[in-house]
Amino acid sequence: MRVNNPRLLFILKAPMVGMVKTRLAEEIGEVRALVVYQQMVEFLFDRLAARWPFEIHFTPPEAEPLMHAWLGCDHPYFPQVDGDLGQRMDAAVRAAFSRGGAPVILLGGDCPHVSPAVISEVAASLQNHDTVIGPAIDGGYYLLALKRPEAALFRDIAWSTDAVFTETLERIKAAGLTVGILNPLEDVDNLPSWTRAESAMGAPRAASE
Repeated sequence: MRVNNPRLLFILKAPMVGMVKTRLAEEIGEVRALVVYQQMVEFLFDRLAARWPFEIHFTPPEAEPLMHAWLGCDHPYFPQVDGDLGQRMDAAVRAAFSRGGAPVILLGGDCPHVSPAVISEVAASLQNHDTVIGPAIDGGYYLLALKRPEAALFRDIAWSTDAVFTETLERIKAAGLTVGILNPLEDVDNLPSWTRAESAMGAPRAASE
């Protein structure tokens, strides 16, 4: 049975100095790391948001005016719940499904290499799989798509480690779900990965100089 077009759930942090890209900030400073984060998110929005339905799930909850000032007021915004990354993503997924039955694609602001072609591949893969996952080169994942909520994929995961992808894939299989696996892409976590992403984006170099 053909599924509806998936919704993108952007899992974002508000653009606040010292709150984003902390590992990168150790190399280029907190202010420049914030600029990098904003560039990557805006780049993804320009590429993706006009083509697919999407929601913005942000933290901290009191930052909605700041999010509006950054990304505009014409998008659906939802504050993330308290808890670790898994709890926040699980809650976002459940809330999204409560508003409609289309599959969802979880996407952060750390991988500007995600292209419209990648999202189209996800949508096609969801016709035949329960889930789709995009492994990140560092051992995490840059994208996770689901046809229904599945809390086990988010509970007790060792977040921010190189085991995240493997653990999540094991959970998917243990739940009896089928999975499509995308080509690996690189998240931006340090200066070399940002340099490569910046070149691919055609972004100005001021953020890393």
